[in-house]
Amino acid sequence: MFTRFFLLLLIRLTTEYNNSNTTSKLPLHILGLFPFRGSWKGGEGHWPAIEIALKDVNEKEGMLNGYELKISKDDTECDPGKGIIQMFERIYLKNQKSLIVLGAGCSDVSQTTARVLNHMKIVQLSYTSASPALSDKKIYGTFFRVFPPESAFNAAKLAMLKQYGWKKIATLTETKELFSITTSKFLTEAKNEGIKILTSESFTIDPRPKVRNIKKHGARIIIGNFYADMARLVFCEAYKEKMFGGKYVWIITGFYTKDWWKDRVDDVECTEEEMERAVDGYFSMSASNHSITNKTGISGKTTDEFEREYLKKVNYTYPTGYDEATYGYDSVWTIADVLNRTIEYMKHKGEEAEGVEEDNDECEEKRRKAKKKPIGNK
Repeated sequence: MFTRFFLLLLIRLTTEYNNSNTTSKLPLHILGLFPFRGSWKGGEGHWPAIEIALKDVNEKEGMLNGYELKISKDDTECDPGKGIIQMFERIYLKNQKSLIVLGAGCSDVSQTTARVLNHMKIVQLSYTSASPALSDKKIYGTFFRVFPPESAFNAAKLAMLKQYGWKKIATLTETKELFSITTSKFLTEAKNEGIKILTSESFTIDPRPKVRNIKKHGARIIIGNFYADMARLVFCEAYKEKMFGGKYVWIITGFYTKDWWKDRVDDVECTEEEMERAVDGYFSMSASNHSITNKTGISGKTTDEFEREYLKKVNYTYPTGYDEATYGYDSVWTIADVLNRTIEYMKHKGEEAEGVEEDNDECEEKRRKAKKKPIGNK
């Protein structure tokens, strides 16, 4: 399915290219959705990686011959409403023919855009959206991602519980699909492993009463799924209730920014020193941003080489979204590789692409043959 949508759009673009008299490269436009402002400014760390990837793709010999990959820089502010507006403005008001939508950085935005794009038969590829809901192909049929869903870490959490023989736990969940589906799956898997759930608490705005309720149930092992702003409230309350130290284990979401507990924007009623004590020793699980083997990839670079170039580009700082930068880089190469394989297949067939209308069976056959070609270094 992934190659099929690229193929249909490339037929249109190849027609325009073959009918033009220019010898310059034909731009392949990608609609980029990034969170530069709002509740999470991950675009600050993602965009430098995107720029590096664009440079590498467009300069690599044998990649997208005759074409140049371009990605727009549209700010969703991590807001579904603003994200859908940015997308429609780019598609309709700016009249830009985009092959694919890259993004969004936030799951809430991706769930909104992907639902619409599924009906439009436009592919969306996300570099960080982790909501398990996005795995439902009936609703998000044209959505793909290079980042694992949050529920993928349930297996690691269960393995940790089994390793240390922890049989009684509590869960604390923010009522967002990203977290609620993850917790629901975890509870089922935990019960199947014979783990007793002392209480499963959820909240929308204020987690503090739920923290106190967990204490009343006598839980010492707590699995938490919530955003960083709520995490600050949770751990401040945990400090007040003395739910920290050697007698308590907190296992929480791992995609927060560095030193997230020091952020004071949420007016927590704890000092920085108290927060330091409360969070000391917590566990978190997230996707690795570094290759285990550090082998050379399709770009010709190792992860270490990319990271050195990235840090130089951002002046050796760690902007929000830094931890997911490698996924941003990989997402651009994923797009470039699929486009390149499709172009190569069309050239191999010697097609002139004289029209955009094709029989569905013929299109599916092309997709199948193009998909058989391997991805990787040559």
